This record gives sequence, structure tokens and C-alpha cells, in this order.
Amino acid sequence: SYSQQDFDDIFSSMFGQQAHQRRRQHAARGHDLEIEVAVFLEETLAEQTRTISYNLPVYNVFGMIESETPKTLNVKIPAGVVDGQRIRLKGQGTPGENGGPNGDLWLVIHIAPHPLFDIVGHNLEIVLPLAPWEAALGAKVTVPTLKESILLTVPPGSQAGQR
Repeated sequence: SYSQQDFDDIFSSMFGQQAHQRRRQHAARGHDLEIEVAVFLEETLAEQTRTISYNLPVYNVFGMIESETPKTLNVKIPAGVVDGQRIRLKGQGTPGENGGPNGDLWLVIHIAPHPLFDIVGHNLEIVLPLAPWEAALGAKVTVPTLKESILLTVPPGSQAGQR
């Protein structure tokens, strides 16, 4: 009985080692890539279109990066993105091998610090400077938001650090 090794040896001796290696190659998915995208807090209110540029690594037969090819895409960043959110762009990573599918490009969103607001989960917090008598007696104060200012009623008996 013949083993797989016997057939491999016969195949190699008839057609050479290269033909033997070519026969064993299989389709492989390309590598995923990840790039960071900085977004201002105000930009999270509506969908944004961004032009991003990145370099696609080109691998040699040994799997080492041989060169890079620049690539530019127009991408949509949805409204309401949060810090650390990952957006997948299917097929925009490195090309697959031997007919395999391309890898994906992942955009990692980073919200830039804001001078007025702190982001806590899906909420925005602002430190509201009040005089002691405004907190004790209550007051109406103007508070900025990302779109416009609003009039906020501070109830009597409010305490420092209260939310």
C-alpha cells in the first residue's frame, strides 16, 4: 500500500519541488488592519464622512513585510460613536493569498478630550460653578450643551458634587 509520503515523493521527482509546493498551497484570508481615528465630541452628533489614508503592507513569500502601498478611503462615521468603538470595513485589509478573501480594516474611535464636558458612558457631565447661596436657595442658571445653551433650575438645598 502506498502512503501520502510516497505519492508526494513521486510527484516531487516528476515535476520538481516547486510543483509539489504549489499543489499544497491553499487560499488564505488577508490580515486585518487597525487604525485609530480621532473625533471631536461635537462631531459625534451627526454622521461624518472622513477621508482616511493608511498603508497596506505587502508581504513576501516568507510572510515578511516587503513594502507598503498607500491607500485612501472615504468612510462614514455614524452619529453617536463612543470612545473605543470599533468600526469594521470589510475587505479593506491586506489582500488574501491564493484567491482567499481580503482582511478587514478596523477603525478604532477615540473621542478627543473636551474643554467643558467629561464623557461618562453615554452621558456628558459638566462642573457647574454655583455660589453657596445659589445651591442653598436654588437658582436658574444657563448651562452650555453641545448644540446650544439651556436654562437649568437648580433645586434649593443642592450640595456640592451633586448630580
